[in-house]
Amino acid sequence: MKDKLTPRQAQVLILIATHPSASYRELGDLLGIADTNVKGHLNAMIRKGYLINPEHRCRSLRITDKGKAFIREHGMDSAGRVYERVGERGTGEDV
Repeated sequence: MKDKLTPRQAQVLILIATHPSASYRELGDLLGIADTNVKGHLNAMIRKGYLINPEHRCRSLRITDKGKAFIREHGMDSAGRVYERVGERGTGEDV
């Protein structure tokens, strides 16, 4: 399904939830990828409906209800802690 998140996009979504004021560079540093790649993931997540960016700046990103539902379903363990790497739980397939 085209609106599913890739494992990397899931990581980005969870980082945005835990670091809401992070810049593209800061998100890239946390993920170990270039900020241009972060922008690509964010644009895909906006198209898929997980994020909105009303001011077209990284620090204005907002998680949609769809994104919040994803985090509740996939991004937290039973103690409510956010996984640092969603890929630890899965097979590497889209989630």
